[in-house]
Amino acid sequence: MRHQSKQLRDPNALFEDSTNTQNAQWTPPGEVAVGGVYLRLFLQNPQWSVRAPKKLLQELLTETLATLPKDCSEGSRGDVCAQALAALLRTRPALADACAQLGELPRLARLLPACPRQALPVLAAVAGTQSCVTALSSTDVMAGVRAAVKSCRDVAGVACEALAAIFSSSANTDRLVSQVSE
Repeated sequence: MRHQSKQLRDPNALFEDSTNTQNAQWTPPGEVAVGGVYLRLFLQNPQWSVRAPKKLLQELLTETLATLPKDCSEGSRGDVCAQALAALLRTRPALADACAQLGELPRLARLLPACPRQALPVLAAVAGTQSCVTALSSTDVMAGVRAAVKSCRDVAGVACEALAAIFSSSANTDRLVSQVSE
């Protein structure tokens, strides 16, 4: 409506798309917003269509990996971002390949011992794709999973789910098997 009133006053008025402006968005206190998506609302219904899923994935992955090392307590920004990232990857499995292409899986694997409750669900969400398993095989992910389960017994089920997805993939898992046997 604002543009229409501007255009009525001045026919040469240009349309300014609010999504393209780099102004800081207002976010209510206590809300976590990444890529223009309120994550608590997204977590309530992850099947919602998002405007740019790959862009959201990239921003969510970056934000998760930046905030989890600082604070991975329950309800923290890092925790909410990790939950939203896992939900996004579970509801849109095709994005997991893009996750492997971004090259952030080694950082995720390094977070496993420190933040097992947040990192393992994300790992389980990406473990079903061949490109992610290939990327994970170049890291020491099995030691991270082992340390995560030792430090937090609650995540054993999620760890088993991730390992089952990894070893049932068609990717070459010889490196991962050798990591397990060490």
